[in-house]
Amino acid sequence: MTLLGDLLLCAGSVLLFWGTCALFSKKPVVVKLHALGVGDTLGAFLFVLGLLLRSTEGRGLLAAAAVALLLWGPILSYALGRGAVGDEGREGE
Repeated sequence: MTLLGDLLLCAGSVLLFWGTCALFSKKPVVVKLHALGVGDTLGAFLFVLGLLLRSTEGRGLLAAAAVALLLWGPILSYALGRGAVGDEGREGE
């Protein structure tokens, strides 16, 4: 379990770093937000899952944090993207 936990911690760190590096690109804001949202949500989830596998105490709190990350990350990314697009991107409504 320790090796799997270490691998998940490393994968989560790489995804968090990748999502943050996307902010420095010259792409549109919505593309940057998408990369940041995916990288942060999945990276933080894998990081917490790795901590969950390595930890012997506080598993309930880590499990609750993992569920919260999976729920709040995509919702916040959607809200930020919707706000960044503004009224001109809502022609279909």
